[in-house]
Amino acid sequence: MSSEMLFLANQQHRLVHDIYVLMDDGDRRVLAPLNLSPLEFAVLQQLDMSQGRRLTDVGATLLCVKSTITRIVDRLERDGLVLRTPDPDDRRAQRLVLTEAGAAVRSAAIAAHNTSIQQRFGVLSPAEQRQLHDLLAKLRCGLRDLIQPEPDTTTDLADHPFANRVARPEMIVEASLHSELTG
Repeated sequence: MSSEMLFLANQQHRLVHDIYVLMDDGDRRVLAPLNLSPLEFAVLQQLDMSQGRRLTDVGATLLCVKSTITRIVDRLERDGLVLRTPDPDDRRAQRLVLTEAGAAVRSAAIAAHNTSIQQRFGVLSPAEQRQLHDLLAKLRCGLRDLIQPEPDTTTDLADHPFANRVARPEMIVEASLHSELTG
């Protein structure tokens, strides 16, 4: 990589980082009146009121270690937004189910978040928003490829240094689709 391209890559990295910080701050401000953190909101977006999801799957989808997801779920459960239920397929596992109160808070959070997202991305024209989407999707795909082993390799994902922080791509896609359907 030439020094010019390295300089550009560093500038892009800084921009993405700064945008993440600003987006996270915006999310925190929008969710604070509902007494939710962005991570708690993300957990609520993964759940439904009937079958729920395994606690470990929610944690993996959100790239959370077990202690973090446990702490988040403890608080959501204490506030009456979720329930832990036994997994009928595995006695050792727990499922998280959204309560009626949780569904109401999630709906209010989604509405507030959507309004905020429209406002924040409103600085870009619709064409620029589509272009940004395409570029970010391409970057995300490339980054996943860098940390995910090739399907035909003998390398075990568990041996990867970031294995405990990397959700399987199908989990991320499933979470994104679930969020879009409930949002």
